[in-house]
Amino acid sequence: MPSDVLAAAKRWLRILPVLPLLAALTLLEACAPAIVAGAATTASATQDRRTLGVIVDDEAIELRVSGAVRADPERYRDSHIEVTSHNGVVLLTGEVASEAQREAIRAVPGGLPAARHVEMQLIIGEVVSLPERSRDSLITAEVKSRFLATRNFESAHIRVVTRRRIVYLLGKVSHEEGARAANIAAHMRGVVRVVKLFDYPDSP
Repeated sequence: MPSDVLAAAKRWLRILPVLPLLAALTLLEACAPAIVAGAATTASATQDRRTLGVIVDDEAIELRVSGAVRADPERYRDSHIEVTSHNGVVLLTGEVASEAQREAIRAVPGGLPAARHVEMQLIIGEVVSLPERSRDSLITAEVKSRFLATRNFESAHIRVVTRRRIVYLLGKVSHEEGARAANIAAHMRGVVRVVKLFDYPDSP
């Protein structure tokens, strides 16, 4: 097969997994406020290192936060909020219009017993454009693809979220697994920073 055809085929294989998400983003572009729950998970139920109870708690946290935004669209006007909960670590990313919006959304998971830590990464400012969010989705897909292509590296339990070209990594991993995942993500094209939000069961 000619090299140019092969290169094009490989790029489409990287893009295909994120096409449904890009379609969803197109629909969300017309909504104010917008809320995305459970962004970018990689683990199946059989591969997940969380207990079933923790998985249910994480889904409940995401639903509670997204429900709070949908229930009060006036309070969260001109915002785009993404919530990801993994093993009780709640990651809030996106954009809000004011500090009052930031604090209001922070309080939602903060009041839930299952939320062990709230990682506040919401930025006060204009909502990023659809092309920028599409770029972030592509970075997420490419990081996952590189994980899968790496020999002797189990990545199904690692969750990847990208916002403003910053890659956030969540999951229950060993220190070695976390370091390898962060190193792989940091060397991907377009990534400006990697933030590790891992749980380390092997810690003393």
